[in-house]
Amino acid sequence: MPSVRNIGGKVRYSIERFDGGYNTRESPSKISAYESPDCLNVVFDDQGAVGTRDGSVKFNTTAVGSFTVDHGLSYNGNMIAWSNGTMYTTSGSVSGTTFLPVTTSSGRFGSGSHVAAQVYQNVLFCSDGSLGPWKYTGGESFYNMGIDIPSSVTGSGTSAGLVSPSTYYYAVSFINSQVVEGEIGSASVGVIVAASAVVGLTSIPVGSGLAGVNTRFVYRSDSSAGPFRKVGEIANNTTTTFADNIAPGAEGKLPIEDATSPEPFKTIELAKERLFMDSTEDGGASRSFGRWTDYQNPYVSAVENFEAFSRGDGEDVIAIGAQEDFVTFFKDNRSFSLQIVDPADDLTWVRRDISANLGIVGPKALTKVQGGIIFVGRQHNRLTGFHFLSGIDVQSTTDGQLRSLSISEKIEYDLLNLLSMNTWDDVYLSVFENRLFMAHARESGTRNTHLFWLDLNRIGTKGQVGSWAPWDGINAKCIFEHNGALYAGDSTSTGFVRQFNSGVYSDSGTAINSYFWTKAIGGQEEGELDSYVKDLRELYVWHEKLGNYNMSVRYRVDGDSGSGTSYNINLNNEGSTWDDMVWDVGEWDGNLTDSEARIVVGRTSGKRFQIRFDNQNTVNQGFKIFRLELGMNLRRRR
Repeated sequence: MPSVRNIGGKVRYSIERFDGGYNTRESPSKISAYESPDCLNVVFDDQGAVGTRDGSVKFNTTAVGSFTVDHGLSYNGNMIAWSNGTMYTTSGSVSGTTFLPVTTSSGRFGSGSHVAAQVYQNVLFCSDGSLGPWKYTGGESFYNMGIDIPSSVTGSGTSAGLVSPSTYYYAVSFINSQVVEGEIGSASVGVIVAASAVVGLTSIPVGSGLAGVNTRFVYRSDSSAGPFRKVGEIANNTTTTFADNIAPGAEGKLPIEDATSPEPFKTIELAKERLFMDSTEDGGASRSFGRWTDYQNPYVSAVENFEAFSRGDGEDVIAIGAQEDFVTFFKDNRSFSLQIVDPADDLTWVRRDISANLGIVGPKALTKVQGGIIFVGRQHNRLTGFHFLSGIDVQSTTDGQLRSLSISEKIEYDLLNLLSMNTWDDVYLSVFENRLFMAHARESGTRNTHLFWLDLNRIGTKGQVGSWAPWDGINAKCIFEHNGALYAGDSTSTGFVRQFNSGVYSDSGTAINSYFWTKAIGGQEEGELDSYVKDLRELYVWHEKLGNYNMSVRYRVDGDSGSGTSYNINLNNEGSTWDDMVWDVGEWDGNLTDSEARIVVGRTSGKRFQIRFDNQNTVNQGFKIFRLELGMNLRRRR
């Protein structure tokens, strides 16, 4: 807590740190001295200082058309971005910051739609929920995620050979570019072999351009119902004939009988060597099913690889999150978990209904953090705030093993009153360097124009739930990490991706409006100080010397809603005297990176004082404040 001292007949009120974050739940006079009732575009450091956030800069030098950047991620050292129905990559670009279209992906995604994507086994899997799903391995290698099932073949006996007289049936399977075999196709009509012969097969199906077929296996059986066994392979996707000269009894392996392809998905998560997705029931409209791929085989989702979560309740599976041994499926108003006991055997898995009765606002409104998942919850069409879900054993929520605790109480007003329900689907969460970023819109009909920034380092410290700060100036439809840096795809139709932490105080040349108001000092929760009318005489500001420019320090009295009375502090290392500023007593050292400034306010009376720091909303200017002292005289009791 702040200290209150009596020095030479004057009261010194000292605030030693400013890292409590944004708090709009309590009145400005009741919040902690470390918190702010009104701040914008600031961050907090490990020593408790508050300062202007770092800026952002365009990543791609050429816009990806005049469209939103719907999603982005890092893949094999290249950045991948989706915009206007096409996937783009920096692979092959000269500078590494120029996007090139993957032409084979053109029109494979809905323009402006959310894209769900996951990298597994060095393959990128993606879909927009309506089209696909697709897989990508670089260059122009863009194909179906699943493995197509071939049509039937035809055949007849030709020359003398090893195939004994009988009636035979043939079928073919496709092998994709990852050397994974798909389901066997339809059987041919019976091929009658009157005398030992080589059977010549014709009309052998080839895979489509999106099938990604490299090889085909040929199977034979003496019954249309099987069992079929392998008699050879074709090591390309062009040849349409095959000669079978395998004697009965010398055939090879059995085929794959169930290699069902995954459906288009709106959300996808990797856990325990499987991909988990949302799914419809028999191609219907409801997406209340969870589906998963085979163990260590992301191209196949067997027919029985699904779980129905409250089928018929009218709610879709919106998002999927994974933590430890649990995969959680979030719906509108409820959530469910699958406890993965043996990853290779889904018959051992246990379904758990999460008793918190919370859903999620959108497919991107969750992110994995240490020990659990943070998500933006909803219930009965009302936003419930940020929640932390941690599961070890989900049998009970009272034993501490499953926790769903709100971490957004301090910003509850903003969440409940500023986020329109029509924009919930666009909410996007991401974590980078133990900071949480939430992109959101503030009114109906707009794209994401604001961010909430949460310092996760402070969660759990002396009961703290993290330090929040609102940001603007970055319009982020998606937020993602690439090669050790954080990026945002524009939610407005600019076609640009922007890098956070650019090292300058501007957003691609636009000023960052950065400020921090303190609590109303001298009001509630201030003990004896609350009983007096006070004269504010001096402000002592410990600040960092960031450059050859001024920052502003303002004060206002007794709940005034105006901008306050302003003073300048020069942040130049050389130092000087200016305007109404008077340096405190002491020898100046121009090599210091931080300094104390004394502002002589004059006689200003009131019960409560609020102090503001700002960067004057000017390009390439910032501020950083370590400590503040107010010198006051006590005039009389109220």
